[in-house]
Amino acid sequence: QILKESGKDTAPDISYIQALKDIEKPVKGIKPSVIHVCTTSPTVISTLKTHLATMSSERRRSERTAFIGFAVGTEPADAAQLASAIGYSRIVAVYPDGAIIGLTDEQGIESEYVLDGSYIAAALAGLNVSTAYDVAEPMTRKTIAGFKRLVRDMDEVEMDETAANGVTVIVDESGIMKIRHALTTDM
Repeated sequence: QILKESGKDTAPDISYIQALKDIEKPVKGIKPSVIHVCTTSPTVISTLKTHLATMSSERRRSERTAFIGFAVGTEPADAAQLASAIGYSRIVAVYPDGAIIGLTDEQGIESEYVLDGSYIAAALAGLNVSTAYDVAEPMTRKTIAGFKRLVRDMDEVEMDETAANGVTVIVDESGIMKIRHALTTDM
């Protein structure tokens, strides 16, 4: 786990980069196969791509994949462009750019909070490693939980254009979040 920077909501990029270096060797005998960085930083994502390529090489033999999300406010065309630029079969980029969660305090009052797309990506990473499903079963049409709604509604054309560039699009079907079509950024 990476600690937040003092007085900020996130950790500095260098902490994520160091964590990726730290997991190049087994941690307590465990070699991770799925990586999730809970950040939308382009610097960290670029380093992540390099990490995946290095660790998944024939020399290292540590097959790894990763799930990433986008910052709130990232337009569908921008997400598509970023995914296309990544263009790597071991990275799954997830869109929309955020979701709403509800947290209830000790008085029973619920407050809603906006989370960026990296949290939606975390839900997909969890789904990917879940023992409830066979690893050979596609993630397409599977549901994710924990979110009240997405921050963005997209029409079919926007979803098609975004997905055509290697973005896994999540849809909200009457409050049930589903993976429209599971894709990697390598189209």
